[in-house]
Amino acid sequence: MKPIHTFSNQGLVLLFSFGLSGCAVTQIRLEPDSSYEQNIAYHQGNKIITSVGKNVVVLRLLTETLFKTQRAEVVTIFLNVSEEPVEFSTENINITASGESLKIFTYDELLREIQAAQSSQALAATLLGISNMINAQQSAYSYHSGTANAYINGPGGGWVYGTYSGYTYDPAAAAIAQSLAQSQMNSDLQQINNSAMQQIENLENTILRKQTVMGYSWHGGVVKFMMPKVKKDIPSVPITINVDVDGDNHEFHFIASRIK
Repeated sequence: MKPIHTFSNQGLVLLFSFGLSGCAVTQIRLEPDSSYEQNIAYHQGNKIITSVGKNVVVLRLLTETLFKTQRAEVVTIFLNVSEEPVEFSTENINITASGESLKIFTYDELLREIQAAQSSQALAATLLGISNMINAQQSAYSYHSGTANAYINGPGGGWVYGTYSGYTYDPAAAAIAQSLAQSQMNSDLQQINNSAMQQIENLENTILRKQTVMGYSWHGGVVKFMMPKVKKDIPSVPITINVDVDGDNHEFHFIASRIK
């Protein structure tokens, strides 16, 4: 095993973050597989795994305990220590669990997910806004009913009794109610748009995309992939992250163990 190359760079960050599933109860411990000899060091209390070959790839495990999920995030950092430029992207990464490949999501796929969610939410907000404006118009109608009586003089006259009912419409009240409903719909749509723009900005700033890495420089980013299910009858699953770049192969081995 080659010695660990040490170098410092604030940009060398590897994050494993797992979102909560709908009924996330099961917890999983993710840790380096001790059955493999791997270069493990610590940075600010966090484990850093370094693979050194013709070039260098560094991983930093942020947390060892996570909730059960089907999607995970991992950032890989590639350091090109040669003089020649090298292309690096998710195409250079393969992740497997028990020998089966796990899907890696590209930037374009994740962007389409955000845009699809934005469209769906905007449609729902628009339909709700239209419904609220119709209800606002209807609220301007007032129903009135009651009884009336009158005395008629003259031959055959006397007391006359009756009832009445009907609707009156207040255009000013309708205009105010509809304006409030329109303002609420506009606010909801603006919030949906702002949220989507923030997600897209985060995506652009974090997700790994193809880039030419010049000599003696580095590049990295978040890679999202499907996590394997850790079943009750199978308490642990081996996960291998394989980075193959510029004819240089780097393997990182982890164990995902069911702990709850």
